[in-house]
Amino acid sequence: MEEGAPESADGVVNDSINKSTDSAANESINKSADDGHGEDPTEETHVSFALRRFENEEFITTLIKDIPKIVHDSVDLEARTERLKDLLDRYQEQPQLVDPYLGPWIADLMLFVKKFAETRSEENKRTADLCLTILRMLTKLRGYKIILRYLPHHVGDVEQSLSLVEESQRQSGFVDWEQQYMLLLWLSIAIQIPFDLKKLTDPDDIGTERSIDRRVLQVCKNFVVISEKTRDAAAYLLSRFVTRPDALPLYGAEVIEFLLTTLKEAVQDIDRVKKPHVICGCLAAIAALFKSGTRNQLESLAAICAPRLVSLDLLASDFSIGRKFYVKALQRIALTFLPAKLPSWRYKRGYRSLEENMTHGGIVHDGDCGDGDGKENLPPKRNGLPPPNQMREEEDIEVPEMVEEIIGLLLRGLHDNDGIVRWSAAKGIGRISERLPLSFAEDIQNGVFQLFSYEKAESAWHGGCLALAELSRRGALLPSRFSDVIPIVLKALLYEELRGTFAVGSQVRDAGCYVCWAFARAYEPKDLSQFVADIAKTLVLTALFDRSVNCRRAASAAFQEHVGRQGNFPHGLDIIPILDFEALGRRTNTYLKLSTQIAKYPEYCTIMLEFLLSHRLAHWEAPMRELAAQTLLLLTPFAPGYVIDTVIPEILSRVGSEHLFTRHGALIALGCVCEGLHKCGRFDQRLASKVESVLLQMEPGQVYRGLGHELVREAVMNLIGRVSSAELPFTGKYNLLNQMLKLIEVNLLVESVKIQELAVATLASFLKTYGGVLDLGTEGKRQAIQDRCFQTLLTNLTSPSEVVRRSSVLALSVLPVGFVDANERLVIQTLVGACPRATHSEARWVDCRKNCCRALEKIVEVSSELSSDSYSLIFDFLSDCLNDYTEDKRGNIGRIVRLASLETTKAITLRIAKKHPGVLTSVRMEVVIKSLARLFAEAIPDIRSRAGQNLLQLCKSSVMPDFFCKPDLLRVFNRSSTSTRSMMFGLISSLGSLTQSTVRESNTALRKYYRDVLSKDVTAVKSFAISLRDTLQNAIKEERLLLPALNTLMQVFAAGIFCGNLDEQEPQLLIDLLDTVQHVRRSQGALKVTALVEIYSEALQFSEPVRGLALQRMLPFLTHVFPRIRTFTATKLHESIMTYDEIVPAEASEAVSDILNETEWGFSLEKSQVALAEIGQLLHIQVKPMLLKPKQAK
Repeated sequence: MEEGAPESADGVVNDSINKSTDSAANESINKSADDGHGEDPTEETHVSFALRRFENEEFITTLIKDIPKIVHDSVDLEARTERLKDLLDRYQEQPQLVDPYLGPWIADLMLFVKKFAETRSEENKRTADLCLTILRMLTKLRGYKIILRYLPHHVGDVEQSLSLVEESQRQSGFVDWEQQYMLLLWLSIAIQIPFDLKKLTDPDDIGTERSIDRRVLQVCKNFVVISEKTRDAAAYLLSRFVTRPDALPLYGAEVIEFLLTTLKEAVQDIDRVKKPHVICGCLAAIAALFKSGTRNQLESLAAICAPRLVSLDLLASDFSIGRKFYVKALQRIALTFLPAKLPSWRYKRGYRSLEENMTHGGIVHDGDCGDGDGKENLPPKRNGLPPPNQMREEEDIEVPEMVEEIIGLLLRGLHDNDGIVRWSAAKGIGRISERLPLSFAEDIQNGVFQLFSYEKAESAWHGGCLALAELSRRGALLPSRFSDVIPIVLKALLYEELRGTFAVGSQVRDAGCYVCWAFARAYEPKDLSQFVADIAKTLVLTALFDRSVNCRRAASAAFQEHVGRQGNFPHGLDIIPILDFEALGRRTNTYLKLSTQIAKYPEYCTIMLEFLLSHRLAHWEAPMRELAAQTLLLLTPFAPGYVIDTVIPEILSRVGSEHLFTRHGALIALGCVCEGLHKCGRFDQRLASKVESVLLQMEPGQVYRGLGHELVREAVMNLIGRVSSAELPFTGKYNLLNQMLKLIEVNLLVESVKIQELAVATLASFLKTYGGVLDLGTEGKRQAIQDRCFQTLLTNLTSPSEVVRRSSVLALSVLPVGFVDANERLVIQTLVGACPRATHSEARWVDCRKNCCRALEKIVEVSSELSSDSYSLIFDFLSDCLNDYTEDKRGNIGRIVRLASLETTKAITLRIAKKHPGVLTSVRMEVVIKSLARLFAEAIPDIRSRAGQNLLQLCKSSVMPDFFCKPDLLRVFNRSSTSTRSMMFGLISSLGSLTQSTVRESNTALRKYYRDVLSKDVTAVKSFAISLRDTLQNAIKEERLLLPALNTLMQVFAAGIFCGNLDEQEPQLLIDLLDTVQHVRRSQGALKVTALVEIYSEALQFSEPVRGLALQRMLPFLTHVFPRIRTFTATKLHESIMTYDEIVPAEASEAVSDILNETEWGFSLEKSQVALAEIGQLLHIQVKPMLLKPKQAK
């Protein structure tokens, strides 16, 4: 949704967490997790850790020593380099751990490189290339600035490194970028020797293109405009070379002219999109050059470069990296025009001298300016400013007009569309401001302040915050401007702007946290004292309630920085462990757990309630509104008076709002606040009357209509449910109770499953509290609320709509326990009768049957006693649901019924065994065991797992009748005919599945079964074949099992289970299996026909007569009407002939193979028929071509 801002703060966060939590908070967290509300899918929940030392020093040291050996073994070379890359990647977040070892490593590696520079042999070249590659890996980990410290830089290294770069470019161009990158870095440090380069050049070459300086310049020009990483090293090398005292007068103007000319050509080129690397390289070189040199050296070059660079105005381009380098180059040029000495008006905290810092306790008192040299003999400051005479001298400094133009461009860069450009512009604003006179710096600050208006985009706010942070870090923002700055920063911490269906602002809030972090490090506590309370409260709000985990953690880091450095945050030390880095990872945890721990401090409780009320209850995101309401419930006991006086009146004023988000949040919050006040004993009759008036005004026909009515339905159900849970005094309010019941019953009729289930849960809470209340019925008789509800549900259960029935069966299960016990038979019969079985005309009402299973389970759990007849009805219904294989446009949708019945069957069966064992007759138990055994081998993992658990627990339970529990579990699964054939159905479903993982695991299980059981017992193989034949005969009668059955038979044949025993002893069984699927040959389903061809192909491995029958039935498919089937059959037949020698006589094998390979089976049916006739003559088999009309029915 939004790009993340740069890292906000680098302060160290505390890893401890306060483990004590309120039970209500834990319950709310669990509820939110179960409902799926309030959690951002991008939330971080990982566990972080820190390494204490570098643990792989021995491996790298050994690798460097073995380099001459491993370069000759490509396999070992690749393995070791990949391992080295992985090892170094582990330390990307703690690269400083390798510092103690860098010196010896780099010294050893450079010895190999220098050896190659001296010998130039091919063997040493491979060694040097590997060494440079390893150096590049270390540079990636630690950064080039650190690596440069350890590279050799003797006089002779200039010629060696330069010649290696030139040779590498001649031989491979710019391909070997890793080696060239390191060689350029080596040259950049070697070129800084304090000797004139002419002394290193042969006297005959001085002034020619062969001189050292001209060669270095040419290398820089070649590499600075390419697209590889070497461009960065070349820019750095160029800056170091040009700023040499002996090179600047000769080549400074030439280099600037080359860079500006090349840059202008690339910008004006029509195909400049193809040359972004040229723009980046030139700008990076200009920035590096003006960064490396001094003002006196480069001021004349800056005067040449600045106007031409400003005139390009690259901020208008669409190339973000180019705009970043453009801003970088501009600020470096501007700094060249300004004095190097920092002005005295800057804010200073502490001394740069550690000794003086310790002497003065780290504090600069009035008169101790700390000018950066550790001196304290400067004239005293008045009101934070230097003496007037010094101020006048600094104000008299002339600022060139070009600097003003550059500052204008940098201010434009602050609201660039890309964060990297804004970040670079902010740094430039900070660097330039600290060099300017006070009046100029204030003008820049005023320009930054203009970015903070709600007419500006979020990019302007983000860039402005980054600029404020840079100004404060560099002392360019004086405390006198805090009255203007702090309100802006507090707004930025809460900035969020809705745009259509999403919101922006996380970058702004993150940058606001960075500003607060910078304030803590830059200013004295006395300067921020009057703003401490506001900053602390706002940071706590951001850390607890921000949508983005990055912003929450950034606010926590800023808070901790203030506590550590300012020391005057209210309860700071107590709050730091609560706002822990890991604890802030989950939004539900911050809202429902951490907020309650901080609410015990009065300074923060009220502001938290106010923030939730004003910023979160009307939030554009529904989960945020729901989380805010739940948090209000938890925080109400901490400030019940404020909730009664302020929160509730505001919520009541929003209930009738026309704005959907506002109305939804108010309704949810009203229920939560009522429950919270009830728990702390502060809910009185006056508040009850207000809630009553709100509910009475809700007419279903009005409140539930319009766009977004689903949200309003959920909110109303939430309100009624919480009011009922709180047991508000509505017992005698008959009109109110009828209105509440009506609002619930209407939601039972909607199509949304989520709203229906919420309505059922609300009905349960409502009937538990008010179900026994007597109301005046339609005929003038007193009737309980629960009786009226039951009559309505009975009517709904006869509705022809599945939507109405599926919610009504669930609602029937939440009737009060006493009522269900009194009407047990009627309730059970109504439930079972309302759910059509899979064989009825309403067979696709799977949701209704699923809900009925859930309802029956709940009724059995809560009822004190059910009759045996009721248990019989329930058990028979669940047994039928275990065989539900309904299919519709959603696929095998009957799986949800099977799963629901599995979850219910075990518990109800065990309960029946305890109270009415006579219900569990042998017939019923056989049906259940067969169903569970079949489901235990199904393709769906959840069903397999649940069925296996049920079988195991039923067999091992001590309460089950003896006639069922005695048999050994292994015999029940492996040898009992009752369960083996049932498991075959499940095996067919699994082996024939379209999911490859399921097929793979099922095939593995089948082969293991063959290896462990069937291979040791020929009788078991025969029994398995008979069971498979009988199962296939039943399975092919169902269309849904036909293709899985074919695939299963193919997998069984391919497993080789019947080879060598059954095909020789009982061939008729295999022939029967082939006959079972023979009718599929005339199907027009391509998948089914190809599966049949594969069966025949696998059957060719058997001995006669099975092989001959399979070949005779397979050959006609070479003339099938579908070309793809002809081609597939020819391929399979050829593969089988090549695998099994016995299929075709030796004298005809080559001829048959040639026909199969040379015939174009996919083109002409007539040619395929001729080829089939030739194969038949060669094999002495009379084969008739397959005659299948294209439109023939399956």
